[in-house]
Amino acid sequence: MLVGTAEYMAPEQAEGKAAVGPAADIYALGALLYTMLTGRPPFQGAGTLDTLEQVRTQEPVAPRHLQPTVPRDLETICLKCLQKEPARRYASALALADDLRRFRAGEPIVARSVGMAGKVLKWVRRNPLFALLLALLATSVFGGLVGVTWKWLEAEGQRSRADAQTRQVDVEKEAALGQAYRARLAAASAALQNHDVEDAARQLQEAPPSLRGWEWRHLHSRLDDRYGRIVAEPGRGFYCSRDRMGSWLVGSRTRACA
Repeated sequence: MLVGTAEYMAPEQAEGKAAVGPAADIYALGALLYTMLTGRPPFQGAGTLDTLEQVRTQEPVAPRHLQPTVPRDLETICLKCLQKEPARRYASALALADDLRRFRAGEPIVARSVGMAGKVLKWVRRNPLFALLLALLATSVFGGLVGVTWKWLEAEGQRSRADAQTRQVDVEKEAALGQAYRARLAAASAALQNHDVEDAARQLQEAPPSLRGWEWRHLHSRLDDRYGRIVAEPGRGFYCSRDRMGSWLVGSRTRACA
């Protein structure tokens, strides 16, 4: 049989356990302190059974959420009394009284507030099945994110490699074009040295337009300055030619004269 007021029963009492000892009294003292600090019991349902269910499965609202003026150390002492596990409460009423005395004297208290990790652990212990489902869901979502991220990184790597290959092709193409351009200029220069104006003009004409610079323009300007030989009388022993200044020269095969 359950004997007592539901709002002040410890969780082990609400569960009908036979082994109930001093720890239940510590819980009841904490429930009384909670009521004095906030004006309401830590758990209060629509009926006795609802209240007992809250005592067994829920955590009390922190007193400072209901009364912000409650000192933090006093809240910590109160919540330590209301721990679900008996072993986590004060070991005795004397230990509780000593901590209250320290609080009144402004000394550090023995009790320590439960952090976020501790709250999560307690929630998991009270809701193992729901916690397992959440863990599976989180694992699935995390696995999906990892998979999507991996595929994205793989695609990004392939794109980077494709871009690198494209750049390499462009570099090789530019190198080949530059080599062809230099070859045309060399051929044009050699043709000018041999007084072959037509071949020099053809080589310069076939040079890539996008690469034509001052060197191309220099060779092109020399097309009209080279010696142009004209055989006036086939079989005769003289020839006519024009020098760089535009003057005509007449000479024999072995000797030139103006």
